[in-house]
Amino acid sequence: MNKIKKVRYLIFLIFLVSILISGCFSDNEVKWGDAPDFTLTTIDGETFTLSDYLGKVIVIDLMATWCSPCIQQMSQLEAVVDEFKDQIIVISIDVDKGETTSDILNKFGEYVDKWTFILDTDEIDVSSAYQVTSIPKIVIISQNGNIYYSHVGYMDYSALSAKINELLK
Repeated sequence: MNKIKKVRYLIFLIFLVSILISGCFSDNEVKWGDAPDFTLTTIDGETFTLSDYLGKVIVIDLMATWCSPCIQQMSQLEAVVDEFKDQIIVISIDVDKGETTSDILNKFGEYVDKWTFILDTDEIDVSSAYQVTSIPKIVIISQNGNIYYSHVGYMDYSALSAKINELLK
């Protein structure tokens, strides 16, 4: 082979090898999906960042203490927490910016030790990010951070459980 053909052959081999090994070194880091991420303070004073729970199914309950269907929703969420335990994260976010930690403790005291309760804030405004027009609103986020399911209104245990099971399969 003459010198030009050898150089072309060598360039072709380098190109071919680079194509073959490029898949071996791809970025395997899992990234947060399309669910709006946020960081808020829980009613216990802890910092809560949604994307810290990448890898788990997340159930967000957008509610207020004066909302009758929201109050009824709590027992359904409790049943889900009892069933799925460490496989999921449940967060109840009070979207009424006039309410306080005391309001939540007075209305939902029996549940606050079972899952996370948070007050929405003007600075973060989760209710706007999740397009809350009516409550309760349940948003289920997949393990990779994508909104999997959204429902406005009361949602019973069997429907919640079925949606969660779809993601855990």
